[in-house]
Amino acid sequence: MPALDDPSGAGSEDSRTFWCNQLSSLKTLLYKTNKAIEAVTDGNHKSYKLDSGQGAQEVTRHDLDKLMANVIDYQNQIDDLEKKLGITKSCVVVGPAW
Repeated sequence: MPALDDPSGAGSEDSRTFWCNQLSSLKTLLYKTNKAIEAVTDGNHKSYKLDSGQGAQEVTRHDLDKLMANVIDYQNQIDDLEKKLGITKSCVVVGPAW
């Protein structure tokens, strides 16, 4: 697996901090995008203001394809960064309690 670039040029610890911050930002974007999808599909909202942190946009049901594509893109980027950072996801299997 390729190593993460060191964008700061300051060494591995600062590089890891940078990429952890990037991961956090991506997770925030994913959360906000999912909230926008939920809002425009719940039947109570015609539009939703999606603030990415770098700008805001008004989204409607007509934007669902783009929003869903963004969700997939963000999730892929998150998965890739987590692998490169050595972050493992735990899996919990829930079944009937009989």
